Amino acid sequence: MKKLFFILLALLVLMGCGEPTGDQASENATDSSTSDEQNEDTDDAADSSEKNGSDEDTEEIVTLAEEFIGQLANGEFETATQHFNGTMEAELTPVALDELWVALEDQLGGFIDQEYSSIEQVDDHQVVLIDGLFESADVVFSVTFDNNNQIAGFYIQ
Repeated sequence: MKKLFFILLALLVLMGCGEPTGDQASENATDSSTSDEQNEDTDDAADSSEKNGSDEDTEEIVTLAEEFIGQLANGEFETATQHFNGTMEAELTPVALDELWVALEDQLGGFIDQEYSSIEQVDDHQVVLIDGLFESADVVFSVTFDNNNQIAGFYIQ
């Protein structure tokens, strides 16, 4: 019972770290869709160069997210926090990560594997979704990254 309480408390703390709401994402999507036709040609050129850099960034944060989950599974909690931004460092210590992971495995059985699912853009954050496979159930890990490719949020669904 104490471990379940801790998991719920930890998840509530983590929910406040990072990921903006869907309403905010919708507002930004509508704001960015109102551009002048005259700027479309220059925007297209800028978009294609941003996409190339964006692809590299996407690969980098997917790799960082997979490494983060792997470090948790291997008990490397100090190493796992190295890519945290300031807010996450203050909210989630290596000891708290250890307790969270142990409680997760107590409830779901041993960790088996992970599989990259998708990536979503939410305002100025990118959210990497990874399917976590455990002995008795599966979860979705959401690892949120800021513009500096630092972990700004971590959620377990």
